[in-house]
Amino acid sequence: MNKKIKLKAVLVILVVSVLFLSACSSTPTNGANAAGEEQVYTLKLASAIGDWTNLFVGAEDFKRAVEERSEGRIKVELFPDAQLGDEREILESLQTGNIELAYASTITFNSFDERIMFLDLPYLFEDYDEAEKAMDGTIGDAARDVMIDKGVRPLAFGHGEFRWINSRNKPISVPSDMKGTQFRVPLSNILVKYYTSMGVNAVTMGNSEVYTALQQGVVDGYDNGAELVLLQKFYENTKYSTMTNHNYYPMTVSVSEKVWNTLPEDLQSILESEAQNAMEAERQAFKNAVPDNIQKLKDNGIEIIELSEAEKEQWRQAAQPLYDQIADVVGEELYQLVLEEKENDFSK
Repeated sequence: MNKKIKLKAVLVILVVSVLFLSACSSTPTNGANAAGEEQVYTLKLASAIGDWTNLFVGAEDFKRAVEERSEGRIKVELFPDAQLGDEREILESLQTGNIELAYASTITFNSFDERIMFLDLPYLFEDYDEAEKAMDGTIGDAARDVMIDKGVRPLAFGHGEFRWINSRNKPISVPSDMKGTQFRVPLSNILVKYYTSMGVNAVTMGNSEVYTALQQGVVDGYDNGAELVLLQKFYENTKYSTMTNHNYYPMTVSVSEKVWNTLPEDLQSILESEAQNAMEAERQAFKNAVPDNIQKLKDNGIEIIELSEAEKEQWRQAAQPLYDQIADVVGEELYQLVLEEKENDFSK
């Protein structure tokens, strides 16, 4: 009997010892491990854009600066070129927290909240300087609020492109030239409406599908800016690019709201300030590349069509009805803000 009691006592001691050792070897989640060392946060930054592009300059700067300023407490792993999915899939993973950071455009966010489509209004911005003023002001604040509601927090806004109309075999100068054509349009309801209003059969598809669609004659043209025409080699099936500059889309460095709420305040501050610094560098690199991109398109056989002021006005007039149509979608308050800011040239 005594042997049984002694055996039980030994077993109890062994169990307690194992539990104690396990507790000592585990890593706490409160910002420090058992040795008192601060926790290292490994954050994946995903993008559908390739790391060889001007658009990706901001992401590389961001990684380098964050790791330096956090003194190793944050490690940023870059996953460009759709390694972790297309842009929609990346944003979905950002919502759930499966991906911590993303370098993505606002245009894809339409799929999650249609209120963001106010940024897709044709001719909302006239040039990059005006877009910067808007996105650094109340328009950017409004976009940020919409995205945070859906679990995605933009830390900073950078430049995407002003979009052009690119044609496989037909020169286009005015909206009436578009009638009866079939064009690839990005996943934006407002741009689909814009093209449809001009008599176009608008086909929504991702950039990865456009090359084949052009090659096979499925579409007559597509909506994209010069940088992506070059990067995706769309110029191999494109004869004309019309510089309509009808739509601008911002890029963002965004963080999962779920992840954001788990980070210490000092690391939140580092992420936010370095995202802003990185996107300033991206903006400058992007603007500097525009003349070179235009020349490269010419060198690859594309005829660049520059519009007269009278022709530009026709494209602007074709967009006007969309401003009234958007009020019911984005809400009256946001709609009035957009109109007021545009009226004031986004100077607030």
